[in-house]
Amino acid sequence: MRPIRDARPEDAAALAVVHADAWAVGYAGQFPADVLAAEVEYRRTAWDAGTVVASSSDDEVLLVAEDEEGVCGFVHGVPGQIGGLYVHPRAWGTGAAAALTEAVLPRIGGDDVVLWTLEGSGRARRFYGRTGWLLTGAVREREFLGGVTRRLVQYARRLP
Repeated sequence: MRPIRDARPEDAAALAVVHADAWAVGYAGQFPADVLAAEVEYRRTAWDAGTVVASSSDDEVLLVAEDEEGVCGFVHGVPGQIGGLYVHPRAWGTGAAAALTEAVLPRIGGDDVVLWTLEGSGRARRFYGRTGWLLTGAVREREFLGGVTRRLVQYARRLP
């Protein structure tokens, strides 16, 4: 894996593929098939150069990981919170997610950083547990396409 770097506008198409494919595989079985397909398609079409630029501002950080095939993951953070961490299934288990997390934490600062994940997302939750994130006990409901509601759980990590 190459070093983590800031996302660039020309990464938009690759970010869309990472986001959509990670959703398609990672959330299979957690949503009705039609809802999952719509959520995946939304992520495949939501990324453009402007989205990348907007997500890489003074208040936001958007970093990418690359492997031999190109962009294989990204992390989006704002002060005190990771808003999204996605790695393409081809790069699961390679250390890309951990590298992205460690690269973004100093840039979003604070004493504690939080993130939210789907309660039923076992793979992600195991990753967070292995890498020093602790459940806070906070939960919230989120409505997805088609009116499907799922619970999210919050994790936090204290920064040195």
